[in-house]
Amino acid sequence: MKGQSLERLRRSHELEPSDADTALSLVHGLLREGQRDEVFRVLEESSPEVRGEIIRSVEELKDLEKLRADYNECGEILTEFEILKEGETSYVSDYRETAGIEYEMPSWEEVFMSITREQLQLYRQMEEEGLEPKLQLTPIGLNIRTLASKIDDHRTMPNQIGTYIWNGINDEELKYEPDSYDASDPTILKTNGGKSKGEWIKENRGWLIDIVATKQNLDPDPKIQKDFEDEEYTSAQKTKMYHEKFKREGFSGLSYESYIIAQMRSLKERKPLEVKCWTILPDSSIANREKCVSNGGWYDVQFLLSGGDANSRNYYLRCRPSVRVKRGT
Repeated sequence: MKGQSLERLRRSHELEPSDADTALSLVHGLLREGQRDEVFRVLEESSPEVRGEIIRSVEELKDLEKLRADYNECGEILTEFEILKEGETSYVSDYRETAGIEYEMPSWEEVFMSITREQLQLYRQMEEEGLEPKLQLTPIGLNIRTLASKIDDHRTMPNQIGTYIWNGINDEELKYEPDSYDASDPTILKTNGGKSKGEWIKENRGWLIDIVATKQNLDPDPKIQKDFEDEEYTSAQKTKMYHEKFKREGFSGLSYESYIIAQMRSLKERKPLEVKCWTILPDSSIANREKCVSNGGWYDVQFLLSGGDANSRNYYLRCRPSVRVKRGT
C-alpha cells in the first residue's frame, strides 16, 4: 500500500467521500502505514453511515469508538462533579508549584492519536479478563483534598459521609511513578526514584490519560494473594510484587488522584469500588514513611484514602491495573 497505491486511495477518497468501500480500503491502507492522523481525517469527513460501516469493519477502530464513548462520559462526569465548569474543558491548578496555570483537557483527536496498538491489545486483554476497562482523564494539577471534596459535595450513596484522608498523605511529599520498590525487609517499603508532584504535573501537562479497570471488586492474583488462612506476604511485599508485575506486562497502577476519579465514576453509578477489598495505589508512594503503603477503598458509607501498615498481612489488599497513555507532543 505504499507510494502510488496509497496516494491513489487518497485521491479516490477525495473524489468519492461517501463511498464506503473506497473509504474502508483507504482506512486499511492508512492503518498499515501507521498514519492514524489521516484515519482520523477520513472518519471526521465521512458521512455517519460510512463512518459507522468503517468502525464496524475494523477491529482497532471498534475499540477506539468504545474509548471515544468513555471520553465523552469523562467530560460529563468532571462537569457533573464540578471539576470542570459547564461548557468548559479546562481547569486552573491549585497545587502550590503550578497554582494559577490553566490546563486544557486533551482533545479526542489527541487521545485517538496517542493510543498505540500495543495499548489497545492490553485494553482487549482487560476486557477478556472481565476487568471492565474504561478510558479516564485525571486532572492531576489539583490537590488530592480538592479532588476528594468534589465527591463529598456530590454524594450519591445512602447515608454517605465525608471522605477520610489519612493525615500522612501530603501532595508535596509523595513520589509519583516510582522506578521500583524495595521490600527486602518485609516490614517496610522503600521507594526508588519517582517524580515530585510538580514534575509529574508539568510532564503530563496537567492531565493523565489512562485506561482503568473499573470492575467493582478485584479478584486476588493467585501468585501474590494466598488464601485467607495462609496469607504469606506483607503489604510492602505485595506492593513491590504488583508494581513489578504491572511493569513487566505493560500496565501501571493508580495514584491517589486517578483513584479518586475512578471512584467518582463508579459513585455516579452508585457502585463504589472496593466494597469488599482495598487497592494498593503504587503510582503515588508515601516515600517518606517507609512503614506505610498507599491504598484506598470504600467502607460501609465512606470513601477512604489511607497509608496502610506495610507489615500487615491483609488478605483483602488488591491492586487495580491501568494502561497509561503517553500524551503526544
